[in-house]
Amino acid sequence: MPFVETCRMEERVRMLSDYALGHWSVRDLCRRSGVSRDTFYAWRKRQMSGAPDWFVDRSHGTVSCPHRTPSALAD
Repeated sequence: MPFVETCRMEERVRMLSDYALGHWSVRDLCRRSGVSRDTFYAWRKRQMSGAPDWFVDRSHGTVSCPHRTPSALAD
């Protein structure tokens, strides 16, 4: 039997659909998938927001840097 490759996005969709169908509890799903419950609830919140790309990875980069030298001063 060949291995089936899935990506993280497919796993997120499958995990939340299993929860919505009532097949698994949050604790069991998180343990099976290796994610924290906080992460699960963050994904669920994004799914419930109605955004079409809720399952896509988000950037972990900072939006701003408060101690950055102002560009006028740096020039």
